[in-house]
Amino acid sequence: MEERGSLGDSVIGQASLLSELAASHVEVILREYSLGFGAFDLLAAASAAAERASQADLARRLGIAPPSLSEMVQTLSRKGLIEQVPSIEDRRTKQIALTDRGKQVFAKCLEAVAESDRIATQGIDPQELEIAVRVLQTAIKNLMRRPI
Repeated sequence: MEERGSLGDSVIGQASLLSELAASHVEVILREYSLGFGAFDLLAAASAAAERASQADLARRLGIAPPSLSEMVQTLSRKGLIEQVPSIEDRRTKQIALTDRGKQVFAKCLEAVAESDRIATQGIDPQELEIAVRVLQTAIKNLMRRPI
């Protein structure tokens, strides 16, 4: 494969720029609720867990150590976005779930993501878009297989 001349001509360069521009759309909503992208990731992980998940489960989903998540869990709990409930199986374990307000805030964030996607893909042929998504998915898989 031919080497590209600059970062701007590369898949990684273009993906990075696209990610930054898309993130700026979501950041507007996050700032409205005084949240960062880490909080958004935690809300997404809690939402994906469906019912309730332990802090350890969420940390695994996010690829971080459970103690690293503690401060963010406390912050989002104080903001009324998540709740911590003792597990039925093990009272020492707290299960975490989105509150109704947390679900509303997360839904607004997802709307911003969807709007960003609509703007980004405007005027792109659906077949070309399908190919672009597959190319990015393959690039992600390739990088995930390769140790850093």
